[in-house]
Amino acid sequence: MSALEAAIARAEGGSALSRAEAADAMRDVLSGSSPDASIARLLLLLAERGETDGELEGVLDAMMERCVRAEPAPEGAIDVCGTGGDGARTFNVSTAAAFVAAAAGATVAKHGNRSSSGGTGSADMLEALGVDLGATRGGAASAAAGCGVGFMFAPAFHPAMKAAAAARRALAGTRTALNLLGPLANPALVRRQLVGVSSEAHLGRLPEMLARRGSEFAMAVRSANGLDELSTCSGGEAVIVRRAGGQGRECPDGPPRALTARIAVRPGELGLRASRISEIVPGGQREALRMMVGAIDGTAGRAAVETAALNAGAALVVAGIAGSIDDGLRAALEATESGRASRRLDAFVAAHGDPELLEGARRR
Repeated sequence: MSALEAAIARAEGGSALSRAEAADAMRDVLSGSSPDASIARLLLLLAERGETDGELEGVLDAMMERCVRAEPAPEGAIDVCGTGGDGARTFNVSTAAAFVAAAAGATVAKHGNRSSSGGTGSADMLEALGVDLGATRGGAASAAAGCGVGFMFAPAFHPAMKAAAAARRALAGTRTALNLLGPLANPALVRRQLVGVSSEAHLGRLPEMLARRGSEFAMAVRSANGLDELSTCSGGEAVIVRRAGGQGRECPDGPPRALTARIAVRPGELGLRASRISEIVPGGQREALRMMVGAIDGTAGRAAVETAALNAGAALVVAGIAGSIDDGLRAALEATESGRASRRLDAFVAAHGDPELLEGARRR
């Protein structure tokens, strides 16, 4: 019996998998020799019961073993990424926030993918600006050091994950372990991450997992209305987990200690206008690109601009540039209003994409 089939049998019997068992099962998946139906069965069993921390970490262990390593991220670099799964089809807030945060001083080594629905994923948006996604396999960290933002297309760095593609398509609409773990699998091994989650149940778990795996500073955010990001449509929450003693250090008496804080985010108290979710949901891919670019440029509707800035403010806390989300928000809004965020996007597209496509998005 294969490790995958053994894991299915244990899960069907109601038992949790150990971290080692989950890793072995995922190694079978990534080998490319496992039936799609078996892969889908295990993912569904775990999702329906709710994955344990050990199961998630085991799957991630196997994913990172097969990951193509990017050049190391610059010191202090961050990632800004969401798990997806909220079903809201908002514009790509995390990509807009990445450029705004970079304009305020952060270095962003962003890991992203296409959207499984709607065509508004970070990769979809950058490809629409002429970025060659395959070329992101070389030099993403250098790009981050140069213009503040580098992008790593997930399939270019996790080619073995292609073995799970058919199973994931069969489970479209179901949140699985692989959706949760995508943001945790940054190939440049950044030590500071902002992760958006749609489920309150994962708000504390994912940053704690990142801390156990060596992150220096991890923050997870969500909106009360279920968005996997902060927004001006509703209140939100953030959980911050910092490793005591700094990056890469372990306590002499055992695993690294983590300092955890839980923060309520109330947009109205931060001076932001309450908005409706419809104000940040585009009508299609072309409008999604226009809205994302406008959120960076400061020319989109107020809801889009302020939502991007709010998430950029959280990213600046993760980067160690701002001491609070309030301070980060002010820095992000200033970066947008001054035109610095727009110029960061210009520089990135000039180096990696097609400036004419960017100008076309601005004219729409």
